[in-house]
Amino acid sequence: MAFIEGDLTSGLVSLGSSFSGLGGTLGAPPADDDVIAAKTALDIRGVPAKDRFAWVTPGFANTLLGIDKFTSKDFGAPADVVKNGEVSTMLYGFKTMVSNLAYNNPSGGLAAGQSYNWFCHKRGVALVMQRAPKVHTDYIILETADGVLIDAIYNFLERLIPPSTLGGGAADDKFNYAIRAN
Repeated sequence: MAFIEGDLTSGLVSLGSSFSGLGGTLGAPPADDDVIAAKTALDIRGVPAKDRFAWVTPGFANTLLGIDKFTSKDFGAPADVVKNGEVSTMLYGFKTMVSNLAYNNPSGGLAAGQSYNWFCHKRGVALVMQRAPKVHTDYIILETADGVLIDAIYNFLERLIPPSTLGGGAADDKFNYAIRAN
């Protein structure tokens, strides 16, 4: 799954820079206001609150660990809010997932320490698996070892959602928002 997530040709990491909803500053630490802006953008667009997620870099997550409102019992955080260095509570309604592969956006023109962190609804991005990962093994006599190959046919795409207004209109990516940060 890490290969699919971080594939530099068609992987998940290449989509964030194409989201129409963007906030934050590349290379800068994220602020609480950036996360509130992401939530507000999705709220204004009529995106359901259920099934929202945040896909962030370790740098983004570690910055959040330094904000008391997410980790302190004084703000109502549970005693086990930090488990294994991760924020285990919901972040303004977003289930938070941390990946070091979120740094690898080839289409975003990123330098070291820059990333696009996603704040989306699960309907905003689709993983299309034409064939599930298949394992092939072969004993190689010349190397006296087993060779293993795992292949899959897949691609990611950003889903464009039709508007919920009378008279229709063009579909857009209202279910996705990216925060540029460290």
